[in-house]
This record gives sequence, structure tokens and C-alpha cells, in this order.
Amino acid sequence: MKLAHEFNMPHVVKTGLITNSFRKVAHSKGIPIVVFEGGESLRMDEFSINEGIRGIISVMAARGMIKSKVPKVKSVTFETNTWLRAHRSGVFVLYKTSGDKVKKGDVLGIITDPYGGPETKVKARQNGIIFGHNNKPVINQGDALFHIGYSK
Repeated sequence: MKLAHEFNMPHVVKTGLITNSFRKVAHSKGIPIVVFEGGESLRMDEFSINEGIRGIISVMAARGMIKSKVPKVKSVTFETNTWLRAHRSGVFVLYKTSGDKVKKGDVLGIITDPYGGPETKVKARQNGIIFGHNNKPVINQGDALFHIGYSK
């Protein structure tokens, strides 16, 4: 948690260690580690890259390695998180995106088909904040659509 706060992350997700993961090996050796997630697959996202660099500079400044005044961001810590997954394949239309606060029952998007068939509403299961979402318009059953963090 100390490293996450030094990194100056806007969202911190508490999560367990996964067997044979890089995080678990680092933890077993007493090496603190955070995982920065930003952008999306198969794209170079300048905003996310700059946020990662800002975080590294923030850690270096917090540890006295460099002099820098990185503005602090308000951090939200999520006790739990989950991915909402597609219950069917089809065309996915987003109504909400990363950063949006959601309440239980809010419609986050719909899944339909290209022929005007029935729409399936994707709804929030509880109050939280979206911190990851799928931008692909064509999805398959089981695809991750929204990553939502929940505080207690």
C-alpha cells in the first residue's frame, strides 16, 4: 500500500496473490510491487504512458531519489473488484466508461445484434466505480465488459 500511495495511483485495487505470478514471486522475496494498468490492448496510449511515467517519478521523489513536485491525486481504494461479462455474443454498445460511478441496477451498456434483434441490458450488480471497460464493438459470450471496483 505504501508503494501504491507513493506511485500516486487514483485507483488502488486490493487483490490476492496468484500462484506462479510475478507479483507472488516478488512478494515471497520481500520486494514491494504494484501493477499499473492503463490503456487498452494492441494500442499505444499516450495518456496511459504519461501516467505510468508520472507514477515512477512520484515514487522516485517520495524516496528522495530525485527532486520533483508531482501533484497528488485523490486515491480510491477498492476492497473488492469484479469483471462483468457478456451473457451472449453480439454487438456491444457502451453507455458508461472508465471513471464513471455506478449504482446497483444502472444500465452500463447493451448487447444487440446487427439485425435489430432483442437487446440485452448489462447492469451494475452493486454500487462502485468502473475502472476498466471493453471498447470492442463485437463481443463473444463470456467476454469481459466492465471492470468495477467496490468499496466497503
